Amino acid sequence: MDRFETEIANDGRRLIEGLVFLILYCFTIPAAIYLTWNIGMDCGDNGPCKLPAAPGLWATSGSFVIGAVFVLRDYIQRRIGIAISICAVIMGAALGGYLVSPSLAVASTAAFMVSGFIDLLIYTAIAKKRFVRAVVFSSIVSAVIDSGIFLWLGFGSLELFPGQVLAKVWVILLAIPFTMWLLKRDQRIGLAPV
Repeated sequence: MDRFETEIANDGRRLIEGLVFLILYCFTIPAAIYLTWNIGMDCGDNGPCKLPAAPGLWATSGSFVIGAVFVLRDYIQRRIGIAISICAVIMGAALGGYLVSPSLAVASTAAFMVSGFIDLLIYTAIAKKRFVRAVVFSSIVSAVIDSGIFLWLGFGSLELFPGQVLAKVWVILLAIPFTMWLLKRDQRIGLAPV
């Protein structure tokens, strides 16, 4: 395969993988909301369902899924660009605000929007030289911001904050092997980020 054919093949691969990451990103938002209100060890009468993030630390069930949102947003940007990534953050914030109860719409939308754009800024600043570090660092910072804003605006309490952050961080850490594999595979086949 000559250089031109390789570039065409890589453009197709980049687009397909970017769309797969975007679809997964779109599904994580309703999945997180469903889990938060329906699946857990402690669901209370009107409160969110919770699962243990560590001994003595509880998190809403959806927090485990939200950790993947930040990682997927970074993958989307690497594959199909910053413009689509910005659109994904806005769409995710709107979707999250639409799918939750009116009392949590502001908290969900604000948390998603602020943390999503913080993730985008940090990732963009680091990713060209350190892709894996960019994904991990931007995602962890965003997890902290997302948890704080959502809990404070939605529930007026930061009681679950340590557990919320830890639940998201577990998922971010679990994504490291795939992120490393993705980088090495891209380097091997000459697939540059957008």
